[in-house]
Amino acid sequence: MKKILILMFVMLMCFSFTVISVGCGEENNDTSDIEIEYISNESESGDKNIEGYVYFGTYPTSEKSSSVEVEQEGNTQYYRDSNNNRYIKYGSKYYKLEKIKWRVISINGSNVLMISDVILDGVAFNKYSDGSQGKYYAKFDNNEYKTDGDGNKVFSNNYVYSDLRTFLNNDFFNAAFTKSEKDLINTSSVNNNAEQSPNFGNTYNYGITNDKVFALSFKELQSSGYGFNSDSSRKFQLTDYAKAKGFASQNDVYGVYWTRSYGSSSQYAYRVSKDGSMGESLTYGTNGIVPAIEINLNSYRSRFSV
Repeated sequence: MKKILILMFVMLMCFSFTVISVGCGEENNDTSDIEIEYISNESESGDKNIEGYVYFGTYPTSEKSSSVEVEQEGNTQYYRDSNNNRYIKYGSKYYKLEKIKWRVISINGSNVLMISDVILDGVAFNKYSDGSQGKYYAKFDNNEYKTDGDGNKVFSNNYVYSDLRTFLNNDFFNAAFTKSEKDLINTSSVNNNAEQSPNFGNTYNYGITNDKVFALSFKELQSSGYGFNSDSSRKFQLTDYAKAKGFASQNDVYGVYWTRSYGSSSQYAYRVSKDGSMGESLTYGTNGIVPAIEINLNSYRSRFSV
């Protein structure tokens, strides 16, 4: 038996749906369309395979066609075409802001865990590091060492202090979501300990972080419960904007992207290759990002009169 449930939430407008009735809400002029689509396949035995997509947030994606003319919005970073589509400029090219398509990988009560359906951007795990002392230690762009709460230098493969984590929870988070959308994203407890990586011992136990956005781990990307049961299931396509970051060619369809898991030594972290296989990559190289977030459907109910 196949059940299909589609919920569309549009801020500042009144809609009513079969499952949830949504009233008019005040969003402080922060208008944002949120579309949620679930497809639940239930077998005769009651087993369920949840699949679905959420269209949530916006990010630069497709390169502007040469036939499309755009004008800058005052002194802002944004441009618009004659159809009111919005763009940003990166280098000499313009990229259209489009809804981010998220793939639902787990539903736990009202909490929905999902990952972007494409590689959205590119960044180094830790762009700067120093290997002169036998181990690779992470640095800031001003050449100062990154240190933990006790003042100890941190390894370049440490996700907790990585440029990747900073980018996801600052640059990406602020660029992709409006204030109202940010409020709907849970703070997730993210495990960065040894059990999330290949069996290299406990040398790099990095603890728990509390994040709005995160990269999946080596272990999570091998979880059949999340839908990853083969190399092909881990293949993700590139957006035009991601290709512009220089880690992929214009002819590439699929790309390489980071996990948050450390590699066999301090200068390596794990990544997923174009073909979906998993291996190590130097932390100072640029790879793609496939962000993960969790939203809570009860947040919708609390924002509107139900």
